[in-house]
Amino acid sequence: MERLAAGEDDGSPKTVTGEARESFSYERLLEVWNNYIQILKAADKINLFTILNNFAPTLVNPTLIEISVESKTQEQFVVQESVELMNYLRNTLQNFAVDITFKQVERKIENRLYGNREKYDYLVNKNPKLDELRKRFNLDINP
Repeated sequence: MERLAAGEDDGSPKTVTGEARESFSYERLLEVWNNYIQILKAADKINLFTILNNFAPTLVNPTLIEISVESKTQEQFVVQESVELMNYLRNTLQNFAVDITFKQVERKIENRLYGNREKYDYLVNKNPKLDELRKRFNLDINP
């Protein structure tokens, strides 16, 4: 049985409350999470979809879910939508003790290999015998 949180009705979204406290696995959380971000995509909330899709949520304890964001701006954007997210999680997981928190993380930037020389150097770094093979067969690297 769910009901809206007590308080003045100022027109803003309210967090649902209830008595249900079903336990859930991390796999179930990921399933519900992925369903929610697909709903965001279908609703054309692409910015929020992108932010929530960048990192999988972390289950800190049985009722605390940590959401990773890359900046304070992203955190503020997600906080604005957090009531809907929390309501969805609470209703779908049937656990009204669920709460969310945020953690700012740095995204690891991958170095993309564009040119033939960059690709070759990367592969030689992984396996130095490749350079021996290139020399043995008198091969050249196109720039």
